[in-house]
Amino acid sequence: METKKCFIALIDLMGFSDYVKKESSENVYKILENFINIPKLFKIDSFNYNLNIFSDTIIISTPIENDSKTMDRVQFDEFLLYINTIQMANITMFGVLPVRGGITIGDFYTNQKDMLFGKGLIDAHETECKLACYPRIIINKEIYTPEASKKAIIRINDVMKKTGIKAAPYNERKYLMRRDFDGLLHCNYLCSLNRIGVGWVDNATAYIKAHRDFIVSNIKKASNKPSVIVKYQWIKTYHNWFCEGCEIFREYIIE
Repeated sequence: METKKCFIALIDLMGFSDYVKKESSENVYKILENFINIPKLFKIDSFNYNLNIFSDTIIISTPIENDSKTMDRVQFDEFLLYINTIQMANITMFGVLPVRGGITIGDFYTNQKDMLFGKGLIDAHETECKLACYPRIIINKEIYTPEASKKAIIRINDVMKKTGIKAAPYNERKYLMRRDFDGLLHCNYLCSLNRIGVGWVDNATAYIKAHRDFIVSNIKKASNKPSVIVKYQWIKTYHNWFCEGCEIFREYIIE
């Protein structure tokens, strides 16, 4: 038995406890199954990763394949694209519960059945609990500085070119991550719409519309719950920021 140095994402389903109390076991199962099926739907399940689900917690990890910092960064960009796509599809395709989480790097062990532990997992959990706050997945500062995040698009474009996919224009809305109002880096998950396939995915505007409708609907539902509405207001701010920078999505800005 040995731990391995891994990239680790710990994702928490927000509002899961209340959902379980109200819904059938079948509906709860479908929500969790989505996290397994999303990578296959978008054909991003080709690299080596582990996925474990316990109640409202999803843990995704991938062993670091190369000690070279350059190769680590390329692998992390691919891992981040994977996480972004999961977060994007969770809202735009299934639209039930938002997520928050933490991504870090560190020692980790899983036998892919019934045991997982490691310092890296603890760091990911602490990042999620202490820093995520809103429906965002925070990238631990040990992995990326804000300056390094600007170079991520160059690396991922190089990866895409090698597979015959046209590179995206240089635009901060297409970075794999975004610096939030408090200086923390989080997954810029809507950018995955331009990372899957060639250019914008088919029906990209339908995904953006679904994202908008999810926000508007939940803000209305949470009108008398200040602690809940602030979370959907955060998604609204992020949604508008993204749409303002992409001409084809500007009509979906939420007033």
